[in-house]
Amino acid sequence: MNQWINRSHPQTLFIATFLCYFEAVLALLPLLGLRIGGLVANDPIVYLFIMLGLGLGGLGIANEQKWGYWLALAAAVTHLVMFFVMFDIYKWIGTQLIVSFIFAAALVGLLRHAMSREYVKIWFR
Repeated sequence: MNQWINRSHPQTLFIATFLCYFEAVLALLPLLGLRIGGLVANDPIVYLFIMLGLGLGGLGIANEQKWGYWLALAAAVTHLVMFFVMFDIYKWIGTQLIVSFIFAAALVGLLRHAMSREYVKIWFR
């Protein structure tokens, strides 16, 4: 059964799933010509990996698939690392960049939380 959100997950995974979708949708906005949202990535391939990784990873997490958890975690960590790779370019100016960093860090924290890891270890296929 495919589902977008799994309400039986612990709070950390439930919020992480929502944040995966939220970040993936925000990544689509600049591609549609809107100036809000977006990911921090200087390479289109990395941008695409993060965007698709978060979207598909969120779907995998909602359906209790280990590949979804690991894909979402890899995309979230890549996004977080990109902030430090591109630090000199942006100089952390602007509220949008700070908020985006907070969301990226929160997503990694939620996915790596002990409650999330234990649930994935026990229940995910």
